[in-house]
Amino acid sequence: MTPHRTRRSERGASILELAVITPVMVLIVMGVLDMARGYKMQIELSNAAREGAAYAQFYPNDVYCASRDDITERVQDERDGIVVTNAFTVKVFRADAGGNLNIEVTGCGGTAVKAGDRVRVEVSGIFDVFTPLIERISGPVIYVKRSAVVVVQQ
Repeated sequence: MTPHRTRRSERGASILELAVITPVMVLIVMGVLDMARGYKMQIELSNAAREGAAYAQFYPNDVYCASRDDITERVQDERDGIVVTNAFTVKVFRADAGGNLNIEVTGCGGTAVKAGDRVRVEVSGIFDVFTPLIERISGPVIYVKRSAVVVVQQ
C-alpha cells in the first residue's frame, strides 16, 4: 500500500498554521492583560480619590501638610506604595463664584474652604502600556484621572 499524496503534502501545514496564529494569540493575550491592568489602576485611583474626599469632607484645607495628617497622605495610604511624583498626583479643588470646581486648594490649614462648599479631590497617574498594537494607537503611556466630589461638613 502506498501512502496518500495529500497526506504527505499536509505535513507542514500544522507548523505553518501555528506560526501564523501564534503572534495573533500573543497580541490578544497581551491586550487582555493590558486591559486588566488598566481597569485595576482605574479602580485603585477611584478608591484613593474617594478616601481623600472622605477626609476632605471634614478637613478640606489640609493639603500637603508636613506636620500632620492630610488629604494627600490619606490618598497614599489607600494604596500601598503610592508616591506623589509627576507620575502620580493629588489635587484638591474648590468651587468658584460660578460653582465650577476649578480653584486649586494649596497649603496647609488655610481658610479657603468653608462648611457647605463643594470640594473635588482629583487623583491622576500614568499607565504604562506594554502591548505593541495598543502602544502604536495610544502611545507608550496613558494618563488616567479619577476624582470624587464632596460637600464640606465643618
